[in-house]
Amino acid sequence: MKRPVRPLLILVFAALLLLAACNREGVGGFAPGGGRVAIVRGEDRLFTTNADGGDAALITDDLVSAFSTTFSPDGSTILYVDAEDEAVCRTAADGSGPRDCVVLPLEATNGGILTYLPDGNVLLGYEADDSRFRMLIFDADWQPIHDVTGIDHFFISRNAYKEKRGGEGTEWYLTPHGSDQPLRWVITRDEEALAYSATAAGVEGPVTLPAPVSDAMREALEDRPAGDLTSGAVSPDGGTLVFRTHESGNRFSLYVVNMQQANADLVQLVDRARFRVGYAFSPDGSQIAYESGEGGRSIWIAGADGSNPRQIAGAAALPSWQ
Repeated sequence: MKRPVRPLLILVFAALLLLAACNREGVGGFAPGGGRVAIVRGEDRLFTTNADGGDAALITDDLVSAFSTTFSPDGSTILYVDAEDEAVCRTAADGSGPRDCVVLPLEATNGGILTYLPDGNVLLGYEADDSRFRMLIFDADWQPIHDVTGIDHFFISRNAYKEKRGGEGTEWYLTPHGSDQPLRWVITRDEEALAYSATAAGVEGPVTLPAPVSDAMREALEDRPAGDLTSGAVSPDGGTLVFRTHESGNRFSLYVVNMQQANADLVQLVDRARFRVGYAFSPDGSQIAYESGEGGRSIWIAGADGSNPRQIAGAAALPSWQ
């Protein structure tokens, strides 16, 4: 009898941490299907090249690198934020042709979320003047399909981004293309949690999740850096939220809550660890692997609702599912 194939949990041991800390990646990535490569030099100069590093084209020398830079689903155009014009822009991936931009009040923000959606529309989320967030979804003519203000927190599915170690893990690339799962995200506004999903057929949502944002969750979220996308995620099925807080004394905690259950409890998985806690949902969303400070730096697994936590490795870090 053949043994069933199960998703593999990979642990990167603590001996590799110094290598990770020295990996100063720039904003970049391949276009879907290969083709062009996006590279940032000097923080604000965005280039694309071919896959061999040749045929370099300068896209902009005034990039807002705190926003992600991504290719369209077909790889033909590249999307970015231009600081001089305070605009979201797109242009041909090889640098040919004119820029196509929309001007927005971005001068007060330190960055945000910018990506093409699988259907070719554009998702933008940024911090507004009142320290809350605004979410816009634009069509091909830069007309807003969704415009939501007053957002407290934004959670996106973990398969959609890659962390930049050079930014101490607090910066990221958004990579929604090439996944067999919908791109999912959840926003919270006061006591409400709203879910969205995007596929090549378009965007579905908002759907109000059954669980309200409880007082306990809201209190814990006060210590979450809301502008750090990597500090929170939604499970592959779109129903469970996990988030990391950053408290005084450089201590980090980790929480999980199933927003599909109206009376769900907020579960604390990690309490004030001395390092920036990493975590990862299993591909089916049923489990979560995470770092803990118990007994030194160790790896634990729990159900996606925080149930049955158990240690699986000591002196280990940076869990990832494959």
